[in-house]
Amino acid sequence: MNALANDQARRIASLMHTHRTELGDLTVDLYAGDSGTAPAMTATSVVESEQHMRTHPPDILLTNYTMLDRVPRPAGSLSVDTGITSSVRSTCADFASAS
Repeated sequence: MNALANDQARRIASLMHTHRTELGDLTVDLYAGDSGTAPAMTATSVVESEQHMRTHPPDILLTNYTMLDRVPRPAGSLSVDTGITSSVRSTCADFASAS
């Protein structure tokens, strides 16, 4: 399940790096349970630091369906609605890999 999110993260990181001028300061984070601790995007990876997600909500959050209820929240926040998802304008879920 995380293989799909990890693959998408690598592809998006490459796309972001190649088209930085057109895309500006768009940020992409990965939260998939086995995420690492990378605090910044590179040409081959997106942000994976849970602490960074709490303090700097991403424009795009890549995750899998099992992690949706564990999305990082700012310290003291009790609700996902007041966490990073409060800035989300749209979502896209891939449930094809859920079966």
